[in-house]
Amino acid sequence: MLSLLKQQHLSDQILLLSNDEIKDPYSALIELFIDHKLPEIKEFLGDVTETCLTTDRHPFSDPQVRSDCMHYIDWLVRCVEACSLIASQRKE
Repeated sequence: MLSLLKQQHLSDQILLLSNDEIKDPYSALIELFIDHKLPEIKEFLGDVTETCLTTDRHPFSDPQVRSDCMHYIDWLVRCVEACSLIASQRKE
């Protein structure tokens, strides 16, 4: 996913939201917080940040940890996309 964001023509596109979520971006945010509690998300992001900033070794040697990381990153991108839609709808 992140390599897609390096392609300029894709970086401003809605890529991960479903058609239903594009119509109702709040649903993507609601689903995120049904599936994951805020403290869990904050702890994960804090752990990733700390690991990436304090070690020279590859931080995600366990495949399950890498999978979990990609899951959270996808959700964060979806949330940003939903927020972008909400902001654009508010401007209109």
